[in-house]
Amino acid sequence: MEQGVENPPATPRSSEAATPFSAADTAERAAAPRAAAARRECPFCREGVHPEARKCPHCQEYLDPALAAERTPLPPVSTVAKASLLLAVLSPLFFFVPGPLAALLGLAGLLRRRRPPTRGTALALLGFLLGLLWTAVLIVAVLKMRGYTPPSEALPLF
Repeated sequence: MEQGVENPPATPRSSEAATPFSAADTAERAAAPRAAAARRECPFCREGVHPEARKCPHCQEYLDPALAAERTPLPPVSTVAKASLLLAVLSPLFFFVPGPLAALLGLAGLLRRRRPPTRGTALALLGFLLGLLWTAVLIVAVLKMRGYTPPSEALPLF
């Protein structure tokens, strides 16, 4: 080939000029806009996902609110509430001595500001009430052991 001489452009045949792609390529290209339009955006990672997807395949976040609520783990139970109830339950085995501590821990579990949020309000309340009961039993037992008798002038309740 000589320098400076350009080759003329190839002229397409009549069949190539009409359809530059095969039938399969044409079908794929026609389906591509429909597939892109049929996808929706994940609100967490902004990737395209199937419109009926319940979980994003990219970031693994739940897209269905009902499924997300079902799969969300519960916060842990408060350690103070568990300790309060445990002490309140074991208090009769140890002559009611842990009763006041159970009441204090139960009160702390009820009044404590929870960061991060925890469960266990019912446990703390039960520990507090049982702790108060066992504290009253302990006070009566100590007074009985010391020989305390109420004054006889006390008015009857009924």
